[in-house]
Amino acid sequence: MMRINFNYFVVSKPLDNLRYFLRRGHTARLLWDRFKWYWFPRLGVVPRFPLTVDLEASLSCQLQCPMCTRAQSDMFAAGGNMDFDLFRKVVDECAAHGVFSLKLSWRGEPTLNPRLPDMVRYAKATGIPDVAFLTNGGLMTPELTRALVDAGLDWISFSIDGLGADYERIRRPISFAWIEGVVKGLHDLKRREGRVKPLVRVQTISGCIARNPEYFGFWEPWVDRIAVIAEQHREAPELIRHDPDYVCASPFQRVFVTWNGDVVPCHGDYFLHNRMGNAGEQSIADIWNGARFREFRAAMRARRRLDYEACRLCPDGGQFTGDTLTVGGRTVSVIRFLEQDDAAGRAARGGADADRQAG
Repeated sequence: MMRINFNYFVVSKPLDNLRYFLRRGHTARLLWDRFKWYWFPRLGVVPRFPLTVDLEASLSCQLQCPMCTRAQSDMFAAGGNMDFDLFRKVVDECAAHGVFSLKLSWRGEPTLNPRLPDMVRYAKATGIPDVAFLTNGGLMTPELTRALVDAGLDWISFSIDGLGADYERIRRPISFAWIEGVVKGLHDLKRREGRVKPLVRVQTISGCIARNPEYFGFWEPWVDRIAVIAEQHREAPELIRHDPDYVCASPFQRVFVTWNGDVVPCHGDYFLHNRMGNAGEQSIADIWNGARFREFRAAMRARRRLDYEACRLCPDGGQFTGDTLTVGGRTVSVIRFLEQDDAAGRAARGGADADRQAG
């Protein structure tokens, strides 16, 4: 059985986690989906169709966060929004194959697509149980919030790194007062109208919680789930100390479809080194079961992922050690990625740290 590593940790209290699970609804389908999600990669089982499809509603983003991989290339400068006809084609196929989860975000900020509420509404109308997206929240006006709630959004995840000035250093020009108002405003809207959905998650990198130990207590009354991502040097891949035995679960779980239809197997392939096909020209099923995808999975099983440039640039496969965070008066087990410790690594680390301070 393959060993699968994870760098994402839910730090909410156990009762809150149970409540979140039950409020997602579709309990029987959700249990089966989660079983496949966690165990199929370990067993090397490939479902006949992706379990989750991530559609990039927009490539554009209004921010320039210091840790974001977008800063490494000019390919993002022009931006772009997914055409609604392409969106419908993919969603119709997903619905026909019984996909449980559809996410409308990847490398860009989805709320820059003016048809985002229409996308949510259409996906829900096809019967997809779980429709969601990740956002920086900087464009979440009350009007857009209302439109997304009415469209049937199931959950939304806000990337909120730190509190106060720490947040503003990373997510400028969004003010902390703005993002606080967005999250609390959505909470109040749901309470006034007796709504459970959209469920609200906030997530941050582990370093921000370490610097802001009050983070958990601040957000707990207003959200349904709080999550932490182990801090990575995405902006400095030369710092990655690769684990040669790492196996990525993504090629056995999901696909990512860019705003113009290109399909890749992993969220870390920002530069599309592993293009598997194009959803505008082929079906997702044909791409998922095609020769390129099969070869990639075989390489993953054979511990040859570092033959692929996208994997060499991805920090998810880095070596790590155990670590802990204190959240809400509890000690939570997480991980800490290790870094290259040679001269080149130290020099790169200095540049990366300088970028973080400047950010």
